[in-house]
Amino acid sequence: MWVGPHHIFFLTLPTKNTIIESKSKLNPMLTKRQKQVLDFIKGFIKKHDYAPSLDEVKDHLGLSSVSTAHFHVHALQEKGFLRKDDNRPRTIEISKNGGSNVREIQLAGTIAAGQPIEAIEGHDTIQVPALLIPNRGRKYFALKVKGDSLIEDGILDGDVVIAEQTNVAKDGDLVVALTENNEATLKHFYKEKDRIRLEPRNRALKPLFVQVCTIQGKFVSLFRGYHRQN
Repeated sequence: MWVGPHHIFFLTLPTKNTIIESKSKLNPMLTKRQKQVLDFIKGFIKKHDYAPSLDEVKDHLGLSSVSTAHFHVHALQEKGFLRKDDNRPRTIEISKNGGSNVREIQLAGTIAAGQPIEAIEGHDTIQVPALLIPNRGRKYFALKVKGDSLIEDGILDGDVVIAEQTNVAKDGDLVVALTENNEATLKHFYKEKDRIRLEPRNRALKPLFVQVCTIQGKFVSLFRGYHRQN
């Protein structure tokens, strides 16, 4: 799920597979099963020059029912990877624009939503829905959240936040801040008379006060995986 001013976006992931812990090259918009369905359909069309039936998808992948096959094919349609005429058999087509609604950004590591942690610079990348990226002309990066200091903002431990790369912030902005001790934290920024207040959104926690900090990015969106059985 991603949380923004006007949208909620759910991202389905397979059991025991999470967005950023997976080392595979799978598009994280697809579950493992959806990727298998897509690969089978592509291979079938290439070999036979026509699309498989839902029964053939079911049998090849050992799915429990035709309705399960339809569920996965429909999900691939919704995500732009397939086209299908529901009123005719064997009309599944591979979308020429499949996956174009996805963008790849840097997965920069882990960010603390709690006590600051030592900054981690990651070298992995992650694919995210393009609708989470407000402006293609700017630079963005993703971070995995650790801690519960932003639970009142709906940001939970294990979520992935997307930040716009910037070194400026105004009061109230949710920022990726690097403290004097090279520790990174995700907090709301407030500039006071002789210090900076990095404020959580958890009433059980107190603000962090620092003399200086480096703003590395500003929060723009969030998405969350949830587990679902095939």
